[in-house]
Amino acid sequence: SESFRGGLVRIESGSSASSFGGDVVLQAGSSLAAGSSARGGSVAVTSGGGSFVSGSVAIQSHASENQSGSLVLRSGNAESGPSGSINIATGASNGSLLSEASAGNISIAVGNTRNAPGGHIILTGGASFGPAAGDAGAAQSGATRGQTARGASEVQGRRRLRESR
Repeated sequence: SESFRGGLVRIESGSSASSFGGDVVLQAGSSLAAGSSARGGSVAVTSGGGSFVSGSVAIQSHASENQSGSLVLRSGNAESGPSGSINIATGASNGSLLSEASAGNISIAVGNTRNAPGGHIILTGGASFGPAAGDAGAAQSGATRGQTARGASEVQGRRRLRESR
């Protein structure tokens, strides 16, 4: 039959009725060469383009009756050079003055809870053994609807490690 959609690629591990479900590992190759030209392979996850709307990318842990899994977004350590950066940015918009044509927002939120304290948003600047520590900038706490109004955000800038030891 005639189809108006591209093909689907699905990678799925097995389920278990008595123990752990199967893992899925997607990893690029390592370089075994020495020197500055030795670079490991990259992993790119990109949605499909469309003339009207491009596809979305969703990365999330599954819901659970007890505790859901964590989501970790982290660059690797580096022995002598800088470690990799993490950049979070929305795309630009060349649209008209319509509200739908604005650039995208960045939203960081902690999930709601009914009977326990709300979660925290913690921004921490990096510590330094050298001249200057990283800066965490500024953040604002969200509103509290419960009986106790406690700050839900914490901003920390670490001092030089030599000063604190």
